[in-house]
Amino acid sequence: MDWHTICFLKDRWKNPDHWRLTLLNLKSDNNHGFTLPEMLIVLAIMGVMTMIAIPTFMNLMPGMRLNSSARQVYMAFARARQGAVTQNSDACVKFSQTDKTIKVWLDNGPGGARGNSAKDASEAYVFEGTMDDGISIAFLYPYDTFTFNARGLPKTSSWIEEQLMSYVIYLVNTDSKYKNIRINPVGGIKIS
Repeated sequence: MDWHTICFLKDRWKNPDHWRLTLLNLKSDNNHGFTLPEMLIVLAIMGVMTMIAIPTFMNLMPGMRLNSSARQVYMAFARARQGAVTQNSDACVKFSQTDKTIKVWLDNGPGGARGNSAKDASEAYVFEGTMDDGISIAFLYPYDTFTFNARGLPKTSSWIEEQLMSYVIYLVNTDSKYKNIRINPVGGIKIS
């Protein structure tokens, strides 16, 4: 490099306006944004994708509702079992097929109200839930009210039920798909 080139570059480096002007010159001349046809094509593609996705999502809804209701029943059983053990009293779970509700209370009322497997005025609900729309109870065994004893085991009316049977509730959705929730004789809760 000769002396004149070095002086020219040195002067350019010192001038701050030179760099600002250089950056302005680097900008593209096409800064108008998207054209109307481009926007319409994108909107049309999004509309087609939505039309494909909505029916698929709607087909998944009954299964999702069935799973949600099964988890709700599982939660009711788990709360009842936990309450029975921690409060050292019976805990009841009642299913209503008419209004699709699940209610759990500790059966620890005073006197004769204690351990009668019925909701008395002195016993508050510890859990209340509802099953989702389109879900119904297909089968309950043995009763619509289930009781855990103070040890967290199913409370049954006979030795045979206590040793061999388990409590079962079947839920069904609008697609006739089933989920069952079982309580085995030692109090284990399982969804299948």
